Amino acid sequence: MNGEPVLSVVPNTNLQFVVNTQWPLFFDESGSTYYLAVGQQWLTAKKLDGQWSATKQLPPEMSKVPQDKQWSALKKFIPPPANPKGVTPDVFYSDKPAEIILFDGQPVYAQIPDTQLEYATNTNSVVFVYKPTQQFYYLTAGRWFSASDLQGPWTYATPDLPPDFGKIPLSSPASAILATIPGTDEAKDAVLLAQVPTNMTIKPNEAQAKVKVAYAGEPKFEPIKGTSMEYATNTQDKVIELEGTYYLCLQGVWFMAPTPTGQWTTCMSVPQQIYTIPSSSPVYNVPYVTQTANPDGTVTSSYA
Repeated sequence: MNGEPVLSVVPNTNLQFVVNTQWPLFFDESGSTYYLAVGQQWLTAKKLDGQWSATKQLPPEMSKVPQDKQWSALKKFIPPPANPKGVTPDVFYSDKPAEIILFDGQPVYAQIPDTQLEYATNTNSVVFVYKPTQQFYYLTAGRWFSASDLQGPWTYATPDLPPDFGKIPLSSPASAILATIPGTDEAKDAVLLAQVPTNMTIKPNEAQAKVKVAYAGEPKFEPIKGTSMEYATNTQDKVIELEGTYYLCLQGVWFMAPTPTGQWTTCMSVPQQIYTIPSSSPVYNVPYVTQTANPDGTVTSSYA
């Protein structure tokens, strides 16, 4: 979860949903209970960091939830299926940036030829061990972290990887990570490929008709340090205020509006100030998206 839970009312119900998470997570105030949809199952708990268990009993008001467009996919799971497929999962809660490394049993490692590295074979995560120091290395979101224990604490390690990482032979299954190792040919190629923009051409009227921004209460904004801009803090969407106009970067397309709630129109171009947003900002990634108008009335959006 991105910070402390931010709750917003589900229209036409007494329920609330948690805005700042990617999961369908609801709160029933009358019972002081949370409900989480996972696959075909519903889980419930009194506290977000408490014990979660499967349930087939939902609050009556939950039947109204799918009437809202953003929750329409839940319709076939309300009420909960009698015999849902899948194993009931464990729930891990964090209100800070976090990753979960899951092993199928105890960690199993395989030696990488011509190196002093081993890599984990019974996890979907990228985990290595450097045998001389027994240090663990973990790759996530393109960045390496290290720790002396799998439980952490983990520290940023991309600039300090042992030289053996660059010696992983291409014949090894572990060679897929070479593009993330500074100085390798694969890493240099990855940098070049990342500079090639991805383009899409859209019809402005069709794109803007689909825009909907949900806030947890009234829109709230905080300054973007080092700029005259502000960004919205109580929505999952990237909304930026600049000189009284609001800009929204949604699914790789820029929109603008006179108020933070709309009416949104597709941008024909994007103010240059947007591209001065520093990398330390929570909305640091929006400057990668550019937008230009075409003579035929369409708009080309590029992401590089």
